[in-house]
Amino acid sequence: MYKFFVILFLMLGNQAFSQLFYNGFEEGELEGWTNSDGTTNQLSVEGTSFNYLQKVADGSNTAMGHLSIVNASPEYWAGDYFYTPFDTQALRTIDDINVKNPNNFDLYLRYGFTGANGYTVVTTNPIVVPSQTDWEIYTNFYGIDEGSNVLLNLTVLNDTSGMPWEEVMQHVYELFQDVVEIKIFHNPNISYEGLAVEGLLQIESIISWELLSNASFSIPQATIYPNPVYDAFQVNSNTIIKSILFYNAQGAKIREYKLNATRGEFDISSLVSGVYMLEITFEDGSKTSKKMVKE
Repeated sequence: MYKFFVILFLMLGNQAFSQLFYNGFEEGELEGWTNSDGTTNQLSVEGTSFNYLQKVADGSNTAMGHLSIVNASPEYWAGDYFYTPFDTQALRTIDDINVKNPNNFDLYLRYGFTGANGYTVVTTNPIVVPSQTDWEIYTNFYGIDEGSNVLLNLTVLNDTSGMPWEEVMQHVYELFQDVVEIKIFHNPNISYEGLAVEGLLQIESIISWELLSNASFSIPQATIYPNPVYDAFQVNSNTIIKSILFYNAQGAKIREYKLNATRGEFDISSLVSGVYMLEITFEDGSKTSKKMVKE
């Protein structure tokens, strides 16, 4: 399988990451995602061993014809989309996305954000998902460099000609304090609309991370790769992992591994396809859970 990655770090001073929440569509619901006009025509949750969101664009010059989805329902997310970088709460954003591209063309996925103040930003550089590729987790790099007061991989779509940069940045900060709409769309060009094209947008999960203060660097974290998994996967951590418990979709414990290391590789080729939960216990006794899809 051909794999293409864009590495992401959301920079706001010296801060660390901790997984916060994700849209996984496991309940069979759209979880607030709609077409750009608020309708849900041609959007559905599909899947057998695991669920994923699918948008079928018909290529017409309508919301149903554009390869884009919108979420304007904050109740489906853990709190606000963003918090101000200047207070004690965390800045939240979409970071990782698990996407499949069955189309005969490459996908150029961008994120767009609109604030209550009417300002809109989009990611300058898209995530490129090659045509005819299977599920893969992609990340992108964007955010605000608070120290330098510059935007990183973000383009303001509002007309700011003649406006001092400090004023532009103030509008962007205000946007992030009250984001009212998030959009995910396919367009090789900088825009706030997906292309009108016949094709599919298939998303298995949308993951956000919480930015932590310097004091939180020592919080145990773990990642699993790849996900979905075919035969084997790796676990990596910033601290020693004592054990990993496997639970099936019914909540039954099916495996336990003793690791006592920061990295491990596991063969799960004998497991049936489906969704599993991993309970990871660190040496300090703290725990974290990860969803894993076995194909």
